[in-house]
Amino acid sequence: MQLFKRLADSVAAWKEARFLKKHHCRTRKEYEKVYDTKMNPRGRTIDEIYFGYAEWVPIDNPRHMIYTDWGPGMSLGLEHVATWCDNNCRGAWRCDWHQVDIDSFGIYHQSCMGFDFVFFAFTDPRDAMMFRLRW
Repeated sequence: MQLFKRLADSVAAWKEARFLKKHHCRTRKEYEKVYDTKMNPRGRTIDEIYFGYAEWVPIDNPRHMIYTDWGPGMSLGLEHVATWCDNNCRGAWRCDWHQVDIDSFGIYHQSCMGFDFVFFAFTDPRDAMMFRLRW
């Protein structure tokens, strides 16, 4: 029985590795981020991009730690905020860099010559509220 369980586990691991390789991803978490069904990367506005998320929060303060706390080749501030989200968010969340312009109505539009902002999107509105209060 033990041998059968080990064989079944190794076959399941092989299938998972084959699936991830087919989709050009290293981990299941990377696959879920790239092939997220609640996000449309071809949307024109941030509302269209994050259509499946209840709330999204832009980090538009240039003095925020995400933009100022850099380590060797990565944002240590962003890693710190992402760790906080992993530990405290109940629903799904994601963060992405977008280059956007803001119109006079406060709507963020994708652009090629706008501002680089980090956006956090949450499926649970309570997570977004706690995020706004903390960061």
